[in-house]
Amino acid sequence: MKISPKDQELLKKLHALSTQGVEGERENAKSMFLSMCERLRVDPQNFEPEPKKLYWIPYKKKFKGKEFAMQVVSSVIGHFEYREYNNKIGIELSAAEHSELVQRLNFYYPKFLKDVEVYYTAWIHKNKLYVKPDPNAKGRDRELTPEEIMRIRQLMALADNIDTHKFHLQLNK
Repeated sequence: MKISPKDQELLKKLHALSTQGVEGERENAKSMFLSMCERLRVDPQNFEPEPKKLYWIPYKKKFKGKEFAMQVVSSVIGHFEYREYNNKIGIELSAAEHSELVQRLNFYYPKFLKDVEVYYTAWIHKNKLYVKPDPNAKGRDRELTPEEIMRIRQLMALADNIDTHKFHLQLNK
């Protein structure tokens, strides 16, 4: 039986949702995909929704950029083989997988860097490595904004869970 382009497109979408959807969406899509395959006499095991091709995914040279990109890739496609060239990871992906991967990287990496900065600040404060205030300086006393208060509370809560490292200066003889 010849499959119409419209049915082929619907099969692709249902297949993608049945493998990449979330919870109930995934189950519903799988059920619909299987019944459509049966109706169109298509073997669901051999259905190839899209050909895969080599995509080069750039990663940031900033903190943990490569490791972060690899983690996101594995969360999208599972185990994978890759090539590496010039701060890029080459991976065989479908167009849908590539699109999801790029969106996830663009969404999560800036948030990851922001959270790393929060952790860094909390760690510095916990270990008292900050600049001590100058007692002679005239400070600008002002009220903190709600955002600043929330950030300080977040830092304090995080700092409570960080180990303090005691440094002991060794005197030379």
